[in-house]
Amino acid sequence: MNNCQSKLIVTTAELSPKVKAAKKRCPTLQFVVLIGDEMEQDDPDLSFSEMLKADPSCAKLLKGSEIDTTDYVAVLPYSSGTTVC
Repeated sequence: MNNCQSKLIVTTAELSPKVKAAKKRCPTLQFVVLIGDEMEQDDPDLSFSEMLKADPSCAKLLKGSEIDTTDYVAVLPYSSGTTVC
């Protein structure tokens, strides 16, 4: 995660403890999004299912982005198979 300077990671509740431990060593990682409904009440992570319920008219463009994120969505998987060291 440090290599690509991740700001956000999507994971499951099952893997959440490992991600939280790794987050402490990743200064750029700001957000953890959990897939599934297994979140605890005081969990600081973001719930993907709750994000889907959000009003899209409240969405804002990313600061500095020239891409209208309200109309275009992109995902770029980053793994050990996509990099060459």
